[in-house]
Amino acid sequence: MKAPRFSNLAVDTKADALTDLLNGGTLAIFAGPKPATADEPTSEEHTLLAVLGFAPCAFKSAINGRAEAEAITPCPSARAAGKPEWFRAYTPEMLGVFDGTVGPEGDGKTYDLYLDCKDGKIEFDSVVGVDSFYYVEAKR
Repeated sequence: MKAPRFSNLAVDTKADALTDLLNGGTLAIFAGPKPATADEPTSEEHTLLAVLGFAPCAFKSAINGRAEAEAITPCPSARAAGKPEWFRAYTPEMLGVFDGTVGPEGDGKTYDLYLDCKDGKIEFDSVVGVDSFYYVEAKR
């Protein structure tokens, strides 16, 4: 099948299965180049800036392939200073599920996750939070 088109039932089921992996997991925010895949481990060129926590039931049930995250626990103290460039969503066992891009709100670019950070950077020891986050499974 070259380019299947999925029903709402299919994309909702896929989104729910994927986001269930994140129940009680973490959302790690990094500076540096995003790896080619979420299977690639992080290295010295990736600076871990902050780690936030997913709720025990991380996402609401998907509607039309879109699953909205429940409240994400903020990082009370950033581990390092830097420009946030990408994130990785982890299971509670610290297995990578998916990566995405990160950037500041209001700079006119499109990101998978927006952060409200001063001058587009995270300051060491600052609080890092996310107002809203969602995962979308495409119907293609």
